[in-house]
Amino acid sequence: MIIVLLPTAAAWLTWVSKDRASLNGTRKIMFLVGLVGASIALAIYAAFVIYTFRIHGFGTNFPATLRWARPGLWISLAALVLSVTGTGRSRVWSVAASALVLILWIIPVWGM
Repeated sequence: MIIVLLPTAAAWLTWVSKDRASLNGTRKIMFLVGLVGASIALAIYAAFVIYTFRIHGFGTNFPATLRWARPGLWISLAALVLSVTGTGRSRVWSVAASALVLILWIIPVWGM
């Protein structure tokens, strides 16, 4: 999770420091929604890991796992699509973070 947290933090820092002023209108809103979506998907994944550790795994209860995985997977996929609308280094970091979060969510779904 630390590997995904670093590009997410870098995307937010470059967005706040310099790239925010270079976008206007719809692209700015779409990119910001994508960046927020990547952050939310990462937070949901962190909660999923903590919950799984707390209950000592799901075992064969696949519907309970899917209740966690579906929202995280779709949010991270939407974040990846929306992150492409950015500009500069924040776009690169945001796309990297979104792709990594998507991969994190694909792992539990694929393992079922």
